[in-house]
Amino acid sequence: MNLFILPASNSDSQKHLNQTIRQTFDYKKYLVNLPKNLQEKLQEVESSGGKINLWGTNVERISAWRSMQADDTVIFFSSNEFIYYGTIIAIHQDSEISKNVWKIHHDNKKTYEYLILLKDLKKIVISRKDFNRKFGLSINYTHQRLIRVFEGKDILKKEKFKDFTELIDFLDTSFVIEDDNVKYSQYQDEVNSNDYFVEVSKEIQGGRSRKNKLDKKGTTWARDSKIATNALHQAEYKCELDPSHKSFPYTESNRQYMEAHHLIPMKAQSEHDCDLDTQSNIVSLCPNCHRAIHHANKEFRHDLVKKLYNRRKEKLKHVGINCQIDQLLTYY
Repeated sequence: MNLFILPASNSDSQKHLNQTIRQTFDYKKYLVNLPKNLQEKLQEVESSGGKINLWGTNVERISAWRSMQADDTVIFFSSNEFIYYGTIIAIHQDSEISKNVWKIHHDNKKTYEYLILLKDLKKIVISRKDFNRKFGLSINYTHQRLIRVFEGKDILKKEKFKDFTELIDFLDTSFVIEDDNVKYSQYQDEVNSNDYFVEVSKEIQGGRSRKNKLDKKGTTWARDSKIATNALHQAEYKCELDPSHKSFPYTESNRQYMEAHHLIPMKAQSEHDCDLDTQSNIVSLCPNCHRAIHHANKEFRHDLVKKLYNRRKEKLKHVGINCQIDQLLTYY
């Protein structure tokens, strides 16, 4: 399986995004144009509940296009970030479909007749810098051409990801408030500034979280800093991975600064009936361990998660959160 970058940087490609990526492609209008085997593939996707999307390129990128195969994956780049990820069903050349769907390229009169039919398309948010850093590219490199990511398989092997989908899920920040630096900083400041303590043995369970929209950041789940404050208080403002880790006295409270981390990430809330923004699911970590659990290599991250899970699994069960370690590790 290979990974291809599909840039959408000019005005025409932005229109194409709206027409056949943000919206599905109605292939049934063009059955007469499609070979029988391709019709069957599309019908199979549709019959299993899948949706079909369409992209295209012109003759200038025909070499990369020809190297695409079924089940290869693609990632769309636009406005300095990666915004969609999906799987190739098939490629097909057809100028008539291209002209009818997207019309003619206004600048150079070239049609995007080298078609890429896609399934399992999902919205993501991965910054250009995070992607480039992970794939060993220059941080400021801008993706402007359809290319195959030749470094991809080496990255999978080195980082021990089973496939590109797992790697992209790791980089995806569309559900993770921690990667919105301003909101992340505000949240941790509130957690460390609050004076909101109850008896250590008492669990403060937050009400069911509500979805909030963030500009260009997809969907996140609301969280209550007071609940996290109490979790840090229960941990005596020590790092739960290693209590000997020191940070610094926080300005507002003069207590040792620690960061609140949801062991089962809030991005997984839609998979769980119980509210994940609850003390039993919040651990106290020093800033260094918190960065490690998000950004260290996969093996190291998983070791940290397993250590925390073994200490917390009974508390999680007590508040009705049932999450096995195998499922938990898929979030990291």
